[in-house]
Amino acid sequence: MHHAVRVFLTSVGLIAACASPVQIDPSDSLKDADPGALSRIAFGSCANQRKSQPIWNAVLSAEPNLFIFMGDNVYGDVSSAEVTELKDAYAELQTVTEFQTLRGRIPILSIWDDHDYGINDGGSDFPYKYATKDLFLEFWDIPPDDPRRQREGLYYATTFGPLGQRVQVILLDTRFFRSPLKPSDAPGSPGKEHYVPDYDPAKTMLGEEQWTWLEQELSEPADIRLIVSSVQVIAQGHAIDWVTESVSLELRDIEGEVVRQVVISLSEIGLPPLTGSKWKRIGKAVEELLAKERPEGEKVH
Repeated sequence: MHHAVRVFLTSVGLIAACASPVQIDPSDSLKDADPGALSRIAFGSCANQRKSQPIWNAVLSAEPNLFIFMGDNVYGDVSSAEVTELKDAYAELQTVTEFQTLRGRIPILSIWDDHDYGINDGGSDFPYKYATKDLFLEFWDIPPDDPRRQREGLYYATTFGPLGQRVQVILLDTRFFRSPLKPSDAPGSPGKEHYVPDYDPAKTMLGEEQWTWLEQELSEPADIRLIVSSVQVIAQGHAIDWVTESVSLELRDIEGEVVRQVVISLSEIGLPPLTGSKWKRIGKAVEELLAKERPEGEKVH
């Protein structure tokens, strides 16, 4: 996907979570916070290393505790097993002074999208994905004992903060395991520019192993969860490519009692308008979750 640099700032306490969120005032001094707690996170993606990147100065001035790089962290589509283009892209990013300053001051969590995976709109059939994964691990200094070095793909989760301020960050790999996209039957037409929806139940976005891992991670204790997808989730009107996978996950409380059932749908261009019975159920599930967290009498806007 082709985008300009995008960076978002958020106060963690304002993010809706599966459990009741901890309210953290973003104006509080970060120096007074628990050293393991997060009170401000910066998000970014789609940073073309060949273009000027003054945005890093703005990120630094916001003094986040953590930066999450959500994919297309460089643009290095490759043409051979030597993956020269991606090597060069990382080398060029290494020369961006503002980014190196950020990297020296703020912890960074990163996941890839198609252009640092190595091919536009790429999926599981990309022949050089192991080579580009090795480059990712090397550039981002992933430790030798990290699980990403022991398994396929780059999905990862980690937790910050003490009890009561525990923030879990889950990074999904939406490239390594994703089934091939379905080419458009009317290229160039509105909504069918490149690909069309594919409801083949045999196709997948995350792959069975990653789905199982995700279900396990969602059972871990956390006050706030951030689930990071490098592709759009339940978006509309973005006709680039599309693979939809729906899996019903039972989210249980600490006593093991089922308290929520949700359908998680990941897609490259999003889901159709919420008109079918399936999407009505999604909307109803979301409303029920919001109602559990919303004070009595408060309206949804």
